Amino acid sequence: MVIAKVVDALTDIWFGNIIDHSKGGNMKYYKWMLRMAVPAAVITVMMFTVPIQAGQIPAVAYVLVTNLLITAVIYTMIATPFAATMIVRTRSQQERGNMGILRAVGSYASGMAIAIATIPVTNMLGGTQAACTAALSRLSSPTLKVTETPPSPSIIAKASSSELSPL
Repeated sequence: MVIAKVVDALTDIWFGNIIDHSKGGNMKYYKWMLRMAVPAAVITVMMFTVPIQAGQIPAVAYVLVTNLLITAVIYTMIATPFAATMIVRTRSQQERGNMGILRAVGSYASGMAIAIATIPVTNMLGGTQAACTAALSRLSSPTLKVTETPPSPSIIAKASSSELSPL
């Protein structure tokens, strides 16, 4: 985690400079956010599809790499231009402050909604790790299709509790 935070601090400065010097006027910020929408959905799904069968060490390495990608690259490439749009939208300090408050409220509300919806949706889809992956992929990107289908309720009822993989 410490490594991810140090790398994140460095990429914030680096990507901020890249975004500021890109072409496109004030619309350049929106272009960066749109470019990162699909990678954000893919990496979010990857974070919850840890290859446990490969062993503990590869699984931990996978978690560390996906965490680094989501925090140091994806989040930075979305949050930096998003924050910069407040500056280019208005010169009024009061309006910027109001936009910042709305941004924070919207961020916490959407995070809370996803956190509340994930478990019920996962249980409706079967309650397995595959179901959790399907639920998160559907919550993060409605257009992203998951190739693995969740097991039917009859299969889950027949399976013993030791055969079900934990989330």
